[in-house]
Amino acid sequence: MLPRPIRATVALAMLVALPFAAATAAPAEPAPTAILFDAQHLATTAKGDKLVYDLTRKVSEPKIQGEPFTDTITVDIANAEPNGTRDVVVHVMTGERARPPQAISGMTGNPLLVVFLDRAVNNLAMLAGGSRPFLKNKIKSSFVLNPEIAPAEITYKGNKVAGHWIKVTPFAGDPNALKMMGYDGMSLEIVVSDKVPGHFVNLASHYASPMKGSPRLDETITLEGVGEISQKGGK
Repeated sequence: MLPRPIRATVALAMLVALPFAAATAAPAEPAPTAILFDAQHLATTAKGDKLVYDLTRKVSEPKIQGEPFTDTITVDIANAEPNGTRDVVVHVMTGERARPPQAISGMTGNPLLVVFLDRAVNNLAMLAGGSRPFLKNKIKSSFVLNPEIAPAEITYKGNKVAGHWIKVTPFAGDPNALKMMGYDGMSLEIVVSDKVPGHFVNLASHYASPMKGSPRLDETITLEGVGEISQKGGK
C-alpha cells in the first residue's frame, strides 16, 4: 500500500485530471431528428439558386418493376425572404416521368427529404403491401427510436467537407414483419452536411427480401457535384 501522503497526492492528481478528461472527450453526435427535421437547410441559398439532384433507380426484375432509370430532381429557390424562409418550386423528374411542379412557400427545410420519404413509402407499399399511413409513421418514428449516426467525409466540387451519415431500419424486429414478404430489413441511409447547399448530400433506400423470387430495389438521390463519401466510425 502506498504511504498516506503519496496516496493523497495521487488522489488529488486524479481529481484535477477529471475535468480535463471530460473536456477533451469526443463530442456526442447531434440527434438525427435535429439534422433532418429541424435544421434550416435552405439558409445559405439565394433567390435564383437551383439544387439539382441525380436520381438513380436500380431493379432486379424489370418486367415486374419497370425499367431502371436515371433522372433528376430540382429544387428551385424562387424567392428568399428577409425572415430566412424560402419560396421553392420542386421538379420531380423530367419528360414522361415528370410530376407536376410543386410551388411551396415559407420553407426553411429542404423539401427533398419529403420527396425521398414519400418514394420510400410508395416503394415499400409496392413490394410488401401494407397501409401507407402506417408505413410512413413507422419510418418517421425510426429516426427517433433507433437511428444510427456517424461522422462522414464528403468530396463536394473537389473539396473535402464534414458531415453526418444516418441510417435506419424501421421494421427490424417489428411484430408485423411476417406480413411484409421479407422486406422488413429495408433500410434508409442519408448523408448530410451543412457545408453544401441544401444540406442533403445523398439519400438512399434499399429493399431486399430473402424470400425466393422476391425482387430487389435500390434508389439513390445525390446532389450534383458530390464525389466520394466515406463513413468515419459507427453508432
